[in-house]
Amino acid sequence: MSLAEQTRRVGGIMSADERRRAPRVPYMVSIYELKRLHVEGTVRDLSETGFGMRGIKAAVGEVKSFIIPVEEVVDIDALIFAGTCRWASTDVDGQWLTGFELTKISEENLRHLRRLIRFLSEDDKGQR
Repeated sequence: MSLAEQTRRVGGIMSADERRRAPRVPYMVSIYELKRLHVEGTVRDLSETGFGMRGIKAAVGEVKSFIIPVEEVVDIDALIFAGTCRWASTDVDGQWLTGFELTKISEENLRHLRRLIRFLSEDDKGQR
């Protein structure tokens, strides 16, 4: 089920502006291409609708599948999802910086993602 389908199920379609305004939490964790597990990057920020990362090359419009191992942070399975690259550049060190919109995620992984974001938001506020 696509993220758009899931969003419609839980209360309406999100506009591009709403997706962009989705709460983002800073979160530095390894992320891997699902089909090429030796390709590793680092998530920089995360929301229900997308994420920014460093270290994995992508072209705007390219779709990739990813896995984020989060078992050590919270008691949930690894997150697995697909995303479409919305922007790409390199930093001063020549490392790739990319932004992805989540475009396909299972209902279970979406629940886990929401739980992780809540956990990180609470932790960031010192409430944990």
